[in-house]
Amino acid sequence: MMGLTASLMFVVGYFLFISGTVLGIPGAKFFMFAPFFSFMLTVIVSCLRKIGVVSLISCVFAFIMSFISIFMGLAILVSGIFTDIIALILFKGYTTKKKIVFAIPFYPFFSFITASIVVNYVTGNKLFMLAPNPLTLIALSIIIYTLGFIGSNVATKVVVSRILQVKNRKTI
Repeated sequence: MMGLTASLMFVVGYFLFISGTVLGIPGAKFFMFAPFFSFMLTVIVSCLRKIGVVSLISCVFAFIMSFISIFMGLAILVSGIFTDIIALILFKGYTTKKKIVFAIPFYPFFSFITASIVVNYVTGNKLFMLAPNPLTLIALSIIIYTLGFIGSNVATKVVVSRILQVKNRKTI
């Protein structure tokens, strides 16, 4: 299931990446990634409810993306690890729907931050520099977290509730 999630994130993420590049708006890719990635991760984390799930999915996703760029793979891996750390420290794990909905949006948030750092300091590619002003960077980060929160909320209300209903029917 984790491999399938990482594969879907890659395939759909590729189309979102292309779409975001065409728009030419700073951070547009992440505005599109945030709700989708949060949606996908919320579904699997809601089913498994264990710390480390996001890190494992990120590991598979990072492996796939490392064929394109090792720096991209590293940023993805770090984002997953940081998300699990935040979930553990702030929320004491993924034990409730509410904790999952608030924790999972940190994945696109950290993806944006790590990608910004990699682009600015590691690759030196200023063409894709998202925001030279720290206040703009903070504002974009908040917007990305909010979009991730929306994606996570939608997943919980639409998909997760149905998955749990099916699980409950099977146990009866």
